[in-house]
Amino acid sequence: MTIPYSTWTLVGIGKLGQALLTLFQASNYPIGLYHPNIKKSERCAAAYPLHTSVSKEYLLSSDIVILALPATQIQPFIDELYPLLSPVSSPLFLNMATMISTNALREAYPELAWQGVKFMGQADDLRENGNGLFITDKTSAADSERKNAVIQVFSSIGHVVQDEEQTVENINRLATYYAIKGVKELEKVMQEQDFPELYRRQVLLSLVPGVIRSYTEGTLGHFGQAVADELENKPS
Repeated sequence: MTIPYSTWTLVGIGKLGQALLTLFQASNYPIGLYHPNIKKSERCAAAYPLHTSVSKEYLLSSDIVILALPATQIQPFIDELYPLLSPVSSPLFLNMATMISTNALREAYPELAWQGVKFMGQADDLRENGNGLFITDKTSAADSERKNAVIQVFSSIGHVVQDEEQTVENINRLATYYAIKGVKELEKVMQEQDFPELYRRQVLLSLVPGVIRSYTEGTLGHFGQAVADELENKPS
């Protein structure tokens, strides 16, 4: 499949970056993979036959660059590239970091083209199950053709919604807080009841995620539904 705009480059080979590589490969979209340490990008690219480790020169000439980097690494990375970039022909940079706003990057680098594409969810789940939810900022200054290409490509691996970026941080923070809170409460109860560590790990790594997914999808089994009904009918 031909990817809209011929040259895309991904920067970042952490959990989100590898999830994107997995899903783009499944969608038959080849992209370049850049890392300052060429050996690291080559090792990573070797696991994805469709994708290729690329040089900094290739990155600079790309149409679209996906920044799957932590928020604290984006500006140092752009600062390093900045003297080499031409405002006339620079890539469209996709900001995927939850903790830094795309407007802040536009203000810091007004000569460059930016588009916010924030992932709402968890990277391991995205890699394993696909069907991601991506939020693109409403106030995009990106040209319409490249913006439409971004929406088309990310729609092939999930759903794309236009909304305020802050929504993603708010929801991810809320979900993470209650997930960790629930885990800590469950761990405490299981420890008080002297369940072995092996059981606790199995519950947290397999049973709890499976119950949450089944409950959300409405596919609880008989036992799970009985527990749900018990909670529903329990006096508050």
